[in-house]
Amino acid sequence: MLLIKKVIWIFGFLSFHFSIQLYSQDIQRYRDDAKGDLQYRRQGIMDGNLVRTLFDNCGMIGQWPNQPSGEWPKASGHSYLDGLCVLIASEVKAPGNEQIIHPLETYYREWVDKDPVTGALWTLTPVPGYANPNSQTPAISADPNSWPSEWPAALGLGSDWNGSWYGYFGKNILNADLETFYVMDDSKDYEWTRQPYNFFPIASDLARGGLGLRVEVRGFQWSNPLTADVIFWQYDVTNISDNDYDNTCFGIFTDPGVGGIYDSGDDCGSFDTELDLVYAFDSNGFGVPNNWKTGLIGYAYLESPGNPWDGFDNDVDGMIDERQDDGIDNDNDWKVITDDVGTDGLPNTYDFGEGDGMPSNGEPNFDKTDKHESDQIGLTAVSIYRLGDGGVGGGWPKDDETMWLKMQAGTFDTSLQNSNISIVFSSGTFPFKQGSREKYSMALLFGENFDDLALNKNNAQSIYDRNYNFTPDSTTNVNEESSNNCNKYSILQNYPNPFNPTTTINYNLQSDGIVTVKIFDMLGREVKTLVNDYKNAGSYSVVWDGKDNYTNEVCSGIYFYDIKFGDNVITKKMILIR
Repeated sequence: MLLIKKVIWIFGFLSFHFSIQLYSQDIQRYRDDAKGDLQYRRQGIMDGNLVRTLFDNCGMIGQWPNQPSGEWPKASGHSYLDGLCVLIASEVKAPGNEQIIHPLETYYREWVDKDPVTGALWTLTPVPGYANPNSQTPAISADPNSWPSEWPAALGLGSDWNGSWYGYFGKNILNADLETFYVMDDSKDYEWTRQPYNFFPIASDLARGGLGLRVEVRGFQWSNPLTADVIFWQYDVTNISDNDYDNTCFGIFTDPGVGGIYDSGDDCGSFDTELDLVYAFDSNGFGVPNNWKTGLIGYAYLESPGNPWDGFDNDVDGMIDERQDDGIDNDNDWKVITDDVGTDGLPNTYDFGEGDGMPSNGEPNFDKTDKHESDQIGLTAVSIYRLGDGGVGGGWPKDDETMWLKMQAGTFDTSLQNSNISIVFSSGTFPFKQGSREKYSMALLFGENFDDLALNKNNAQSIYDRNYNFTPDSTTNVNEESSNNCNKYSILQNYPNPFNPTTTINYNLQSDGIVTVKIFDMLGREVKTLVNDYKNAGSYSVVWDGKDNYTNEVCSGIYFYDIKFGDNVITKKMILIR
């Protein structure tokens, strides 16, 4: 037994050091990749479901006054967004004068940092090679003409990927209705390389400014009813610098425009830390032109950066200091039978890692594909404020120090309402070690009211938590009733919804017969049987108390309830929030 344990320990030690060595090679490939440049900026449209919006490969979504900019529902002409951009900032001691500085890496349509002499922008810029050079848009899954003929060597792909879609789910796997992928870096931010600061993130590369960050970005849309009002955005940020950044913030700057581009003076905003959700709405509830009824726009963290070095269970999931780049299946959910498919995510392609009995980078439920392997810190700061005209007043993407203060954990300033508001929200601060990779994922979502927005957020969260897997047949089962079924029986939407801890389900029978009403979770597992009896024709009500068949309280989340009468079944969805 001792010998077996020793062999297992040695194998684990060698596997760990192999993963570190492999990761070091990744960093060098990233450093060797071409540097970003604004000449490669491209703009596209995400319109794979009810949300339609401009985006570009510098990290910006929406672009006032151009349209569509956060249009919902698609083809309505109803705009909710003036613009949105990524914010990444770290605390650094400048070697030239030992001053504490906070370089902010971002890109926005106006008022960003620029060279006072040449006018060159000091921003995030797109890295070339990740789209067809002749394409007018970033690489989009629905348009093979936008793909590069060869993916850059920095991705570590084999030649068999040439001409294929570099999908999140694997080679040529078009799981989403629409997916985009691009890469950007901060190499052109020369603000802090100047005298007297003299800060260069990589000492051997004086042509690289910024913090030394590489950002891989993916956007996803599904037309599935559960996420038809959502765009998923995923940002993988790698620190390829020479430095450990002990204090870093990842955030979003947004300028909501609920009600249209000429109706932005009466917006309001708020947040919900339990939902990791920030949202905006119009104070009078009407947009221009034509006084259309407005809904809400929301920005929600689905996955935030983690802190795997503080010895604390930041996300209260029972694991401490788990990481997505340590080569360890921290939550033990990787399965040989289903997940041992190799780094391309496809079974039966015999690529690296397939069938070796061990989890490999790129396989499902392991490291970067498993959000539960990050000790997430969540939404920690929100500031709602009004921007000054002409770039004054602080709070613009060019204002490094002001934005750093707004992004500090524990900063919640929502006093300004009913104005032309801007919002900064953040997940930070956390240590961002040299060579480490952090992911933060956001849902841009819409709803008719707050309850609808919360339902959409929880739908998105549940699906994201399952690595973008949907409940089987959810596209046809949810909220649909055939005319034949309606002649025999009907089931109404539960009320309240969302609910805590009880909700009522009403149903009607047009004839006598055996009726079952059951609750299921997102995986299709039965949670509780509410009704299983012979009933006479009539109207009935049944209450679910949020407990399973064994009287145990179930967790917050999305559930389905169905009524079976004869050979027919009707299914509806509901959400429990504790």
